[in-house]
Amino acid sequence: MLEGGYGFRARFAATPGGRSRIRAARFPAHKTLEEFHFTFQRSVKKTVIEHLGQLDFLHAKESVILHGPPGTGKTHISIALGTRACLAGQRVLFRTATEWVALLGEAQRQGKLDQELDPLRARKPDRHLKQPFSA
Repeated sequence: MLEGGYGFRARFAATPGGRSRIRAARFPAHKTLEEFHFTFQRSVKKTVIEHLGQLDFLHAKESVILHGPPGTGKTHISIALGTRACLAGQRVLFRTATEWVALLGEAQRQGKLDQELDPLRARKPDRHLKQPFSA
């Protein structure tokens, strides 16, 4: 079950590492799972998101890929999970699939793909949160 208010966050937010990992992840906005409106977005199963919020997928070394039409909360959930992972001590790098394709495609066209990938390899985030294209 999702902890209300600042439950999960309060355990980790006080650590300087948590805040710096959140900054390094480059989230485009601040989002939490507690702020997600499940009543508005009925296609999102609350029990699934609650389970993901426990971050068991990280310990199992599994990825999470969110897909669906625009406006279903993919970005909100991705940012919220990534923030939780940062607060739990994980390194995260956030980009939408569109951003990854544009960034890496341009680097490849300029013959600088390895140059672009080297900092990512060196940084070695524990988990990349991926958000597929929306139709």
